[in-house]
Amino acid sequence: MENIFLAIDFTSASRNAADYAANLAGYFGSKLTLFHSYHAPITNFETGYIPPITDMKAESEQEMNMFKSDLQSRFKGIEIETHLDMGLAADVVEENAIAKKADLIVMGIAGQGSIIKEHLVGSVATQIAQDSKIPVLIVPEHCKYTKVKNIAFACDFDKKLETNTTLLKIKYFVSLFDAELEILNVMDPKEEISVEKAATDLFIEEKLQNTRHKTFFIYEEDVDRGILEFLENNKCELIITSPKKHNFFYSLFKESHTKKLAFHSPIPILTIHE
Repeated sequence: MENIFLAIDFTSASRNAADYAANLAGYFGSKLTLFHSYHAPITNFETGYIPPITDMKAESEQEMNMFKSDLQSRFKGIEIETHLDMGLAADVVEENAIAKKADLIVMGIAGQGSIIKEHLVGSVATQIAQDSKIPVLIVPEHCKYTKVKNIAFACDFDKKLETNTTLLKIKYFVSLFDAELEILNVMDPKEEISVEKAATDLFIEEKLQNTRHKTFFIYEEDVDRGILEFLENNKCELIITSPKKHNFFYSLFKESHTKKLAFHSPIPILTIHE
C-alpha cells in the first residue's frame, strides 16, 4: 500500500483518524496525504459582504500546516504531504484521492453528542464510503490504533459473490495485515441454510484456502444487532463490508437509531466495493 489519503476537517474525530492513519502509514511504509476541502464564501446578508476565497484558502492552509506539524512531530518516520481543494467533501474527496493515486481513503466519524464544526462527519463520511470506488476506512472517534490481527467480514452469502472481485480485494487486505479473517453471516432463527448459501460457502472456502479464516453463522432477527453483538464478544480490530442496498452497511447508516450505534462502533469499518 503506497498511498493513504486522509480526509480531515480538524475536529477531534479527524484528529483521532489522523493518528490511526499515521500508524497505518508507518506500518505499511506508505505516504500519507492530508486533505481538507473548504467551502465557497457565504454572503453575510446583513452587510452584503462576501469573504474573499483567498482568505478562506489562507485560513485552511494555516490550519493544515499546524495539523501537519503536530502529526509529523509525533510520527517522524513517515512522509506526509498536504492538499486543499474548494468544495463539499462529498463531492471532492474521491476525485482528489484518485488524482493522488490513493490506495485507501481514511475518514473519522464523530460519536453521538459531538459538536460538528465542519462537514466531514456522519452522513458525509458514510456517503463517500457508500459510493467510492477506492476502499474507505471509517475510524470511530474514540477508537485507538492497535495492530490488526483479526478482521471480520460481514457477508450475506449472495451468489453474486462468485462473480465479483470482492473476495480478491479482501484477501489482499487480510494479507497486508497478516491477519485472520472471520466471515459472518446473520440468519433469521427460523431460516435454514439453503442449497445456494451452502454452494456459496463452498465457493468461499475454495477461494480462501490459502487464507487463515473462520466462518460464523449467527442466528438473529436483526442483522446489524447480530453483527455488533459478535464484535462485542469477539476480538476483532477491523470489520470489512461491501456496501450495497439491503446489506448490513446500507441499513446501518440508513436508519438513525442504528446510525448512532455505528458512531459508537468499537472498531473501524473498511468498505470495499464489488
